[in-house]
Amino acid sequence: MAVTDRVPVPAGLRDRADRFRRRPAREIDIAVAVVVSAATVAPTLVPVSQAWWIVALALLASAPVLWRRRAPMRIGLVVGVAMTALVIWHKPVLPYGPLVCVYTIAALSPPLLRMLSIPVIGVTVYVSLVLPDEQLEVYRAVGTAFAAAYALGTSARARRARAAELAERTRRLAQERATAAARERTRIARDMHDILTHSVGLMVVQAEAGPVVMRSDRRCAEAAFDAIAETGRGALTQLRGLLGTLRSEESAGGEPQPSLDAVPHLVERTARACLEVTLTSAGEPRAVAATSMWRRIESSRRH
Repeated sequence: MAVTDRVPVPAGLRDRADRFRRRPAREIDIAVAVVVSAATVAPTLVPVSQAWWIVALALLASAPVLWRRRAPMRIGLVVGVAMTALVIWHKPVLPYGPLVCVYTIAALSPPLLRMLSIPVIGVTVYVSLVLPDEQLEVYRAVGTAFAAAYALGTSARARRARAAELAERTRRLAQERATAAARERTRIARDMHDILTHSVGLMVVQAEAGPVVMRSDRRCAEAAFDAIAETGRGALTQLRGLLGTLRSEESAGGEPQPSLDAVPHLVERTARACLEVTLTSAGEPRAVAATSMWRRIESSRRH
């Protein structure tokens, strides 16, 4: 039976891997170069009387991986040739440097260079195995190791491309939302201008006509003032609907809607208009939503 579930990765190991990936690239390259150089040079130091040029070849087959990101193909060629010469003149050494370079070529090089690198890598690996007369098992192990390194590099490149695509998509969506919000604000500003121009203009005309009509017909004057109030209430209703579309939980930077504490101030302002207003309160005060409170006030004023 095929197993489709992935093997769970321990949380501690996953966190350490994430921290390592977040490290600066230069620090990662230095650490990789030190580890690869140590693993490649150490076997050439035994026996102690080993020729100096063997150690130099080991360094040349490992240390240049420090600059692998700058020129993956050239560094890979230098490291590969040095490793081939090392395994010919010295006992076989695990190709840590070439494996890192193959991973880098697959991860960072453009498509054409990646295609050209495949036969070059194959020929170099084949020569480094044929000349020392390695056994068939070594061919399989080394071939599998290089194929895995190339596959890992290809996977890393695909992940980066996917991350870049998602970042670009996120940027475009944010830009589209900002553009749509700007268009909506423009529309709302235009609607507010139309409402205020129409309603306030009509109220001014009715207010100017009120005193003139009051001298001749009191009933017509009362109707004019009622029309002013009705026009103002209609304008307020429309403006509240428009402004409600601009209000959000995150960007509610304006003044909060009035609460019951603002009622005495409202009564005082109304009394200044030569109207007799009385405020009576009874019972314990309790919390009331501002919107519902002002709807009740508007309803009572209409009746």
